[in-house]
Amino acid sequence: MNSKEIAIKFYDAFSVANIDVLKQLYDKKLIFNDNIFVNLDYNETISMWSSLLVGNKNMSIKYEIKKYSEKYVEVEWIADYLFTSTNRNVKNIILAKMEIDQGKIINHTDNFDFYKWSQMAFGITGVLIGWTSFFKNKVRTEAYNKLGLQK
Repeated sequence: MNSKEIAIKFYDAFSVANIDVLKQLYDKKLIFNDNIFVNLDYNETISMWSSLLVGNKNMSIKYEIKKYSEKYVEVEWIADYLFTSTNRNVKNIILAKMEIDQGKIINHTDNFDFYKWSQMAFGITGVLIGWTSFFKNKVRTEAYNKLGLQK
């Protein structure tokens, strides 16, 4: 499979919460990063996606391949979901960058506008302090704790 085919298989599985396919597509030496999680390894990443996807019946995922080469793919994906901590609807637009080696994803970085996300997820609190590093660190700590991760 080329990088584009891997991304399509990944996001098709992702959109139906098929964690088994994600496990197959990620390399054991995977490093994952986004605006909340930093340097997650393979097991931590699988745990994070499982927590987010499994049981979240209200989540809708759409994606579009933006760029790809032999070892690299960029995907814009949109997640519409209920943020259960506050019971608020979120529509998050994410740019994923994946590095592929020998048919497996070895590096996956998701970028999104944290301040915009915090406004949707936390309402007035997000509007007032969602831009601060204090708030971002608080959200990060709570997310790590929810997954039982130490960082």
